[in-house]
Amino acid sequence: MLDVHLRDGDGVEFIAELKAVAETRAIPAILLSLEADVRARVRGLTGADDYIGQPYDKGYLLSRATS
Repeated sequence: MLDVHLRDGDGVEFIAELKAVAETRAIPAILLSLEADVRARVRGLTGADDYIGQPYDKGYLLSRATS
């Protein structure tokens, strides 16, 4: 689980790098972001398994992380 906006990079690009390597491809990835519009979600879901925009709901977040 990581944020789209990382201090030293881009979460979407980081996930793309993980998914490009056979040894890390199966690691589940959930992106969190302040951006909740459709365009941001589509960009995030190009590599992530899920994308959660604000406002964050604790129950929803936990259900997505454990499913």
